[in-house]
Amino acid sequence: MKKTYLFVNATVISIVVILILFSCNNDVSENIPDVKDQEVNKFIHSNTFKSHYFEILKYGEIDFDEIVSNTQTILEYTITSFVLPVKKNNKIVGYIESVDLLNTKFLPNGDKYAMNYVDLSKFDISSLSGEVKMIDLNYDSFTHSVIEVKDNVIESWASEGLSEELSEKYEDCRNPNKGSSLRAAHLCDGNKNGDVSFAECYKCLSDAINDNGLALFICEIPVAGWASCWTSKTGACIYISSAN
Repeated sequence: MKKTYLFVNATVISIVVILILFSCNNDVSENIPDVKDQEVNKFIHSNTFKSHYFEILKYGEIDFDEIVSNTQTILEYTITSFVLPVKKNNKIVGYIESVDLLNTKFLPNGDKYAMNYVDLSKFDISSLSGEVKMIDLNYDSFTHSVIEVKDNVIESWASEGLSEELSEKYEDCRNPNKGSSLRAAHLCDGNKNGDVSFAECYKCLSDAINDNGLALFICEIPVAGWASCWTSKTGACIYISSAN
């Protein structure tokens, strides 16, 4: 009788969990519109985006009308990346950088898109001064970079790769071949630890800037006249690190 009771309880709990997950997924879908750009549409309706949707809402509302996709070819790789503005009261407070990693198995929780949040809530876009934080959404919203900018010049950049705790937690997601390719090493991917993450790619860029002098923070215009200089570089870094 006790075994039957435990079995029934386990079954009921499983059903409840499934219903909750189904309900949450439906709630997300109802808030995501269709857009004309088919690559963007595929991304925002993906399981990866939906699973991070409520986390993103903690920072602000996504402006779906201003999402931009970019397809570039680096070496023999065709890479599709996205920039998604996040706003509060019609003011930009940050943006999401994302890269389509296709069918890679090297991201946590079955994610197919690498996702990085750039927090501009303490950055004044008009004066191009303030603090910028970068958060790797795939890896438990890990804050990997804090940048101090004055008059659009990077004054300091504190950056770190994945913490030891996260590296151990997601050890199964590591790419065992990563670092073996000279192409990968050329694109900030040569530390051979196997992590496929925005955290690692930005750590490489920050080290390069610290070694070679300061740099401009904003130098591209993919969305509404603002965005990070590093989107294309880190997109290539992440894509190639997952492919090699």
